[in-house]
Amino acid sequence: MLRINRLYRSFMSSVRNVIFTPKWWYQRARYGYSDRDWWNGDFYLSGVIAGIMEDIVNKGHGVSTSYSYGDWKTPIETMVESRDVEFNKYIAIFREYSKNGPAIDQEWVDNF
Repeated sequence: MLRINRLYRSFMSSVRNVIFTPKWWYQRARYGYSDRDWWNGDFYLSGVIAGIMEDIVNKGHGVSTSYSYGDWKTPIETMVESRDVEFNKYIAIFREYSKNGPAIDQEWVDNF
């Protein structure tokens, strides 16, 4: 019975992919995303945002003037350090969300 169930699921999965895959390709070509992308879009985007922010921290991209705290004579190194601290905080949040979604455990919250 188990083999029959597995065979049936495999068959239905392949039929579903044959039917819906062209639809998803068309939607991606026309709109830039498909129905399939909607379901886990938030997890995917949080991982992408964390990766972008990590890249900015690691490669030392430019710093926004908002990190000067109103003083235009603030050294660039100080602005980079304050930006990196803030970005690392948000990188951790986005990484955690991309792994577990909104179900963040209390231990992680306490450690943050």
